Amino acid sequence: MEIELIESINSSNYNEEIIKDSFNIRENWSLKEYLNNKKIKKNLYDIKKDDIHIGVCLCWILEDFLYIEYFAIERKYRCLGYGSLALKELMKMHSNIIVEVVPEDTNDLAYRRVNWYRSLGFYLYDETYPYPYFLDNGKVSFLDFRLMSSNKLTSYEYKKVISIIHKNIYNLY
Repeated sequence: MEIELIESINSSNYNEEIIKDSFNIRENWSLKEYLNNKKIKKNLYDIKKDDIHIGVCLCWILEDFLYIEYFAIERKYRCLGYGSLALKELMKMHSNIIVEVVPEDTNDLAYRRVNWYRSLGFYLYDETYPYPYFLDNGKVSFLDFRLMSSNKLTSYEYKKVISIIHKNIYNLY
């Protein structure tokens, strides 16, 4: 299992398709747009197995945590343990990781995703995380998501994490 930092996108890198296949259209960002955002430090990782691109992880390095925007394994490589291996490698590289999740009672996929993170030691917070998405008219709307973290957060730390994400990534507040 390899996790390779990507500095630029080229025609041989098809990770954008993995994202399109794994996430709702309102959650999708262009990888080129992602890399061109110079406001804050971010990492784009290519997840490989035997030099084959099998996944992607887009994350933001914010104050004292790593915020994973997307973590996806290509469909034909799912449920084989590659995602767990890749996330464990990221956990060795970063002391506190935050992920957003759709509430586990939404559907079977959300339930499995939340429990997968739990199996790797992540904590799920009951408090709603207002996940912003931008409408075609430029206005922002929010979905009720949840946050999970690799280290348990106090209520104050949880609220601070939300504020940092909203301010730095979505230019809110």
